[in-house]
Amino acid sequence: MYGGKDHDKAGEIANQVLKTVPDKVRVGARLADICDKIEQEIIDLGASPAFPCSAAVNEYAAHYAPLYGDNSTVPENSIVKVDFGVHINGYICDCATTVNLNPALSHLEDASRKSLKTAVELVKEGTTISELGSAIHAVMREHNVNPVFNLTGHSMDRYTVHAGISILNHENNISLPLKEGMVIAIETFATTGEGYVHDHGRPGIFAIASPRAVRNATARKILSHFYSERQTLPFAERWMHKIEPSSFALQNAVRELELSEVITSYPPLRESDGAMVSQHECTLLVEKNGFHVIGGAYP
Repeated sequence: MYGGKDHDKAGEIANQVLKTVPDKVRVGARLADICDKIEQEIIDLGASPAFPCSAAVNEYAAHYAPLYGDNSTVPENSIVKVDFGVHINGYICDCATTVNLNPALSHLEDASRKSLKTAVELVKEGTTISELGSAIHAVMREHNVNPVFNLTGHSMDRYTVHAGISILNHENNISLPLKEGMVIAIETFATTGEGYVHDHGRPGIFAIASPRAVRNATARKILSHFYSERQTLPFAERWMHKIEPSSFALQNAVRELELSEVITSYPPLRESDGAMVSQHECTLLVEKNGFHVIGGAYP
């Protein structure tokens, strides 16, 4: 669902923030500081984060939202994927870029960036998931890298980051066509490895899956706060510490919410071989004879 002026404003803000990312990603910078600054910039510009900022280094592909107290920093010769979203009244612009600090990985960064551009330029009503995946995969081959086979782009709806349609980054036979009026994120991941990711580490991202009554007082406070502010949009573990300063109380609350299946968690995603990963992403409105870029890493 396209949100008109709200959607376009979210995209403008995303593009403004995107321009500042390379200056933030420096050797020695704390990943938590990078994400905090990006999220605060979004707020200062008049919008809200659609989900927690992720700063995924090297073999980590996505969902690396630093935990409370995480002092991890950007290492030398690294490749860093910064993924963030902006929403206004639930209308989302999802975008990502790669900051490459390792000249030996320039081909990898080029693969995700150029494959995104190639796929975007095919977007119009009637273009199929198969056509997009084949185009992305072909660019990956030209750069002697693989796509990440189990990460995809996606359709979006109001207050919903992943709205049911996956846009694959590899050759496939899915004949589902894009339709005029759809809002999609094309999200290309390239890797020097075999091309699969798996959960690795403690989750820093959560979302409300099924809001209902819980017994734990802190759990009720967390649920009430985030549902009233964000509905089902994801939130960060470190954001919860602003609501409940006691780590012990927070751990018990999160445990109850997870066991009750009130919230779902999103752990960091790591390339299975420990291989390097790059990523680029932008959000588009599908039009009858083309596309409208709402925001993100295009061209």
